[in-house]
Formats: sequence, C-alpha cells, structure tokens
Amino acid sequence: MSVEEYLQFENAAIEKHEFYKGEVFAISGAKLTHNRITVNTLAAIGTVVKHKKCQPYNSDQRIYIDQHKLFIYPDISIFCDEVITLNNDE
Repeated sequence: MSVEEYLQFENAAIEKHEFYKGEVFAISGAKLTHNRITVNTLAAIGTVVKHKKCQPYNSDQRIYIDQHKLFIYPDISIFCDEVITLNNDE
C-alpha cells in the first residue's frame, strides 16, 4: 500500500492501523494497567512542560517517521518545536 492509500484508508477507518514500508497493521486496545501507566506518565509530563514550548500528546496522535516510512500511534509523544505534517495531515 502506498502512503497516500494508507492515509485515505486510515482516515476512513473506525479502528487504528499502523503502517510500515507499505504494510498495514491493526492496533489492539490496551489493558487497564497499561492505560493507568500511560495516563499517569502523560499527566506528569504535562506538569513538567506546562510553561515550556513543548506539548505532550496521547495515543490518538499519529506520527510519521520518514526515514523508516512508518506511521505509528505511540502511547505518548512530545513536540517541542513546530509540528510538521505530511501533506497537511492533521
């Protein structure tokens, strides 16, 4: 699948999928303990970066890593500079 096909597919999908070098993988939901750890970590990071130019995001934020041709939904991501999107992908 091409990057463009993946983005069209993913934007229309109900569930999340990751993309790696043309292959698409469905993502399963996390367990209760995993979610607790993620929420607590995200809250702690949010407190640390509150008055800085950094912004934390949760697992709903899709990230593209060009050098690996990879789209992922990490549990937590932090952007400290301008967010650059691929083809204005929000």
